[in-house]
Amino acid sequence: MTKGHAPSLTKQMRKNAKDISIPEGLTPEEREQYLRMNGMASDDKPKTDDQTDQTVSKVKYDEDIAELKEKLDKKTDKVNELNKDRENLRKERDSNKEHWDSARSDLEEEQKKTANLREELRKMTDERDSLRNEVKRLNSQTVNVTVPENESETKTKLKKSEKAFRELSEKYDALQSDYSRAKLEKESLDATITRLNETIKGFDDERARFEDTLALKDSEIENLKNRPELTQEQTSGLQTGLLVRKSINQLYSDMLDDGRYDIKLARDGTNMLIIPNVEGGAVCVNHSIILPRLGDLIPFAGEVSYELVPAGNNVLRADLK
Repeated sequence: MTKGHAPSLTKQMRKNAKDISIPEGLTPEEREQYLRMNGMASDDKPKTDDQTDQTVSKVKYDEDIAELKEKLDKKTDKVNELNKDRENLRKERDSNKEHWDSARSDLEEEQKKTANLREELRKMTDERDSLRNEVKRLNSQTVNVTVPENESETKTKLKKSEKAFRELSEKYDALQSDYSRAKLEKESLDATITRLNETIKGFDDERARFEDTLALKDSEIENLKNRPELTQEQTSGLQTGLLVRKSINQLYSDMLDDGRYDIKLARDGTNMLIIPNVEGGAVCVNHSIILPRLGDLIPFAGEVSYELVPAGNNVLRADLK
């Protein structure tokens, strides 16, 4: 036997040793000795009654664990980020609610003032009309007065009548001034009420947008929590594509099927979710969706493509930045 054949013989012996079963109940020293006697090294891993053949190395195992841990860390960071955004939105919503409640209170107060002024204006108008009638009556009495025989008595009555007329005229002028002032104040209050109504409507619209965004964030968080971890095989087979913005209000993608969708744009404008919904407001025809207000939300500088990836539950996500 030459040295050149020794390695192949040893290899053949070690290969046949794979089929040897190790008796149970041996101590580590006895097991090592038994392996040597049968031409096996201690690093061989034959099948025993209580042990299966290991086909994945520890290095591969560690790599898989590291990859899964990295995915878990990224998902945890995303959940924390979404939680932070949701908390900020809630704080902003609560702040707007306080402004809305304050504006509502101001409006109610202004409405009370307006009602009081209207009542005061009505009373002033009635009093003014009454004074006008009184002045007419006094003027009529002055013109049609019968001169009594006693001249001094006539002069006295005339002076009293003239004095009463002057007083009524002054009071009428004062009421006219008050009426003009009240009218101007009422017009100012009407303008204030209109402005407050517009402000309240703005708060209502803004709060509705915040609540929609908050609901979207909650949905994303729940999807992240409930989404199963994808295996390497599933990840490699995941279909991705492009979302092309062809015009100011047109989106196109081969991944879009004809039907209705909900379009959710992130508040910071970084991404867009395309969610299938039979009652959605966006209609897809021939892989194209027309969004009339898209130009108001995202300026258009020319045709551009965005990466489009599945986000779970048939939802597609486009990264806009």
